[in-house]
Amino acid sequence: MGVCSFLGLPLGAAAYWLADMGGQGTAGVGSSIMAAIGVLAAAGVGMVASIASRERQERWPWLGVTGALVSKAPLLLFVVAFIVHR
Repeated sequence: MGVCSFLGLPLGAAAYWLADMGGQGTAGVGSSIMAAIGVLAAAGVGMVASIASRERQERWPWLGVTGALVSKAPLLLFVVAFIVHR
């Protein structure tokens, strides 16, 4: 499960792509919502896999924590960009 926490990034990108396919032709707020869906999916997958690795008491718990931090990086960048962009 610790290694699965790194899957947040590709799964978040897939969620963004699926949301983008569903909202073809939208711009502005629509694209921002699609990006939000992608980064939330990435952070959610990383967090859940990290918690699962801790619950299973795996040998290397740092691997799940590192994967969760890597998977939440797009969310942090999204929030900072949202605050700075006015």
